[in-house]
Amino acid sequence: MQSASLSIQARVTNNSEKILTEIMLQEAGFTSRIVNLFRPQACLAHIYVASKISAEEAQQLVQQQKQLQAPLMVILKRAEESIIAQLVSGNVPLVYAGGWPGQRFKQLLKVAQERYRAQVKQRQQLLDSQKKIDQMGVINQAKGKLMQQQQVSEARAHAALQRLAMSRGISLAEIARQVLQS
Repeated sequence: MQSASLSIQARVTNNSEKILTEIMLQEAGFTSRIVNLFRPQACLAHIYVASKISAEEAQQLVQQQKQLQAPLMVILKRAEESIIAQLVSGNVPLVYAGGWPGQRFKQLLKVAQERYRAQVKQRQQLLDSQKKIDQMGVINQAKGKLMQQQQVSEARAHAALQRLAMSRGISLAEIARQVLQS
């Protein structure tokens, strides 16, 4: 059984779904808390349970899941293909349509958690890549400034930036920023 600190936040649209959700989670050994709004706090997952949702509700879920610190699982009794496509293209880690998962819940939770981890890793890699691209741009601008002011080749400007960065114990991008500010 999971500890209370590793609980699951569940949001349901009516009382019968609330009861089914509580039973499903208890049978799977989880502590659950039925909420009106998801809160970005530590838990295993956020689950949205409904018979059916509109495109507007799906869009709201897509926006909400960007703020959450755990995977969002959307469990629907029925769903149109366009709604499923909207949720999946919005990077909702798990969309389950076609009834209540019952005994499959633990496996679905694992899938949602892995997809969520992969999405977090992908976002971080994207941020790292963007930072490197930005740094390369700053370095190239600084080389251009040195090439123009000192009348040297690109290789010599780059070597000068490297020597300065090493002698001051700072990154190449930081020394390039300093050159551009001077």
